[in-house]
Amino acid sequence: MPTEVLVCHDRTNWVYSLFPTLLKWKRARASVIVMLKRNTENEDDRAYKMRLLQSLGFNVQEKDNIPYKGFIFDGTSPYASAVVLNENDLSKANSKFYSTEDFSTIRVLYERFQSLSPIGEQRQSKIEMKEIASEKLFDLLRKVKQYSGAKTKFEIRKINVSDLTFLTKFNKGYKFRQIETIFELYNEWGIELFKPTELQFSNGLTSIVTPPIVEEYDDGTKIVIEGNARLIYGFKNGNHQMHCVVIKNINGMVPSDGRFKPHEVLITDLDKKGKDRYLNFKGEQFRRIEAEVHNIKTSLI
Repeated sequence: MPTEVLVCHDRTNWVYSLFPTLLKWKRARASVIVMLKRNTENEDDRAYKMRLLQSLGFNVQEKDNIPYKGFIFDGTSPYASAVVLNENDLSKANSKFYSTEDFSTIRVLYERFQSLSPIGEQRQSKIEMKEIASEKLFDLLRKVKQYSGAKTKFEIRKINVSDLTFLTKFNKGYKFRQIETIFELYNEWGIELFKPTELQFSNGLTSIVTPPIVEEYDDGTKIVIEGNARLIYGFKNGNHQMHCVVIKNINGMVPSDGRFKPHEVLITDLDKKGKDRYLNFKGEQFRRIEAEVHNIKTSLI
């Protein structure tokens, strides 16, 4: 586990996908400094992600220019490593990994970072996880178009993962490998998986941890809409029963024709998105759950 992480990037698109890893760094008390290039990202989206990074206690700075895009881990130690990203084509991301054998290169990257952003001692902060009332979460979910009907019902229920149906056969490998941190947090705070909770930061702000979302239909079918990685990780590691948000009487169609049981789901590092990951993917039926639970204009304020 690194004790110091330097992040240099022109965008914040990595914050959501790496969030469990960011939590892992935080729990390990790593010093994390993030240098972002000022750019034309969506202003509200970028501001929210910066608030999230700052709530984690990370040092976040914006610069007119950055020397490269990448991550440096323990850049001055004998165990230093780094990843430099090459994203000239926005549809593809290539990277170069540097390990201890490349120490001279890592040192140059470290010094270029330090020349723009002096690396000093970082203030310590903590994160707590607390259980919250279900209605606090339900009120936000009712803002999702498909869950806004007067007859739509919500409940928190412990479900056997074997009884669930997944819309995709493919679970993203990088997401799966990060999930251990989420399980550790629930265990640390003595909360059953995955009762509604929120993270409480040292700055007094909070962020809801969305449980897996399951839609239940009249024939008894229970379809996983969100939380694939957590449910499959638990299933493969002996946690066969977990709490989910169960929603009935949905307005709209299921966003994919795929139907898979947990033992059929594969962990893959192939870059599968949308129609490549889901059978007959119906983008217009996508549930904007995270957009409502973590509204970029109102969350962490």
